[in-house]
Amino acid sequence: MAATVLIVDDDDLDRFLVRLVLDAAGYRVIEAPSAEAALKLMGSFGRPDAMVVDYVMTGMDGGEFCRQVRAKAPLKHVPIVMRTGLENPYIDELARAAGADHLLAKSGDPSPLLDALAQALRASGA
Repeated sequence: MAATVLIVDDDDLDRFLVRLVLDAAGYRVIEAPSAEAALKLMGSFGRPDAMVVDYVMTGMDGGEFCRQVRAKAPLKHVPIVMRTGLENPYIDELARAAGADHLLAKSGDPSPLLDALAQALRASGA
């Protein structure tokens, strides 16, 4: 069975493009347009196998989302691949401190995302 990946991004186009990449790679994809919506969705849907999360979002940002996910026992070990368009030398440190397993720069090349997601899923045993 294909791994289920939750995409959390408030940018409709970015979310759509990530979905295309993950669909083509054979993942089962669920989307949330905000961190708050993702938390609600997981409350009703359950635990995804992995998450792809934007760092900068309106409302709750990706860092706070990661902290909240890591505080919930059933979600504590779900791999989180965070993406950002920020060019901040401290963003990797901030993302990892919040609980992200990987931090990627947003780009048109899907390979880093697919590689990080596969690595994270292998490490988690999913």
